[in-house]
Amino acid sequence: MKRHFDDALWLPTDFTSIGENQRGDHVQVHYFPGALAHPSCGGHALNRSADSRVEGAMPEAEKPEPTTSTAAVRTPSNRVIQGALLLSGAVLLGLTVGQDRISFYWTPLILGLTYLAAAIVDGPRGGYWATALGLTGWGLAVVYLGEARPADIDPAGAYLAGVGVAGIAAALLRHRGFLVSEVGFAATVAAGGLVLAFAPRAPDTLADATTYAVALGVIGLLNVAGGAYGLARTVPAGSGSQ
Repeated sequence: MKRHFDDALWLPTDFTSIGENQRGDHVQVHYFPGALAHPSCGGHALNRSADSRVEGAMPEAEKPEPTTSTAAVRTPSNRVIQGALLLSGAVLLGLTVGQDRISFYWTPLILGLTYLAAAIVDGPRGGYWATALGLTGWGLAVVYLGEARPADIDPAGAYLAGVGVAGIAAALLRHRGFLVSEVGFAATVAAGGLVLAFAPRAPDTLADATTYAVALGVIGLLNVAGGAYGLARTVPAGSGSQ
């Protein structure tokens, strides 16, 4: 093991070497949200007993509450901006997609780019990355098929390829510290698949860009309202009764 697995970082398992113990054994650790280290470690390698338990582990009662959170970091002001972007996307979708305008197949890409703009507002630890990537990857494949109309490419395969590329992008961003929810990404892909599956049964609703413009507008309004409420509850520093 020591001879063939001598890298500081084991990428397949995401374990990192932190040194050697008193017996000269390599010590590898894997970080997870809420992980704690005993203060007595002082940057030195952890001492492990023969049965691989950490010696001198902090008693349960002395452990402080974990401070690392996997929840999205969304400030009230950012929610207002995101809401405005989503509302803008809804207006754009309603005005540009439809009969005598650009084709309906532009809808997923417009939705995806709108969510991507909203995700960028919050930065890597913000929300909407999963939704933005899923819709954008799928939307790019749909627009390609609609515009190029290749006769020798199966649409289902192209959709899968678009979603697969989006999944690769999501994994790479997660590796770089972006908060991309696997469940959120899967839910976005599943929702897109359900829309495609049932659109023939309800074309007036599921194949109408107005439906998605209204839904996006409602989400935008909720963000604006939630952000405005959060800002109203924020008490400026130094204010209060004199």
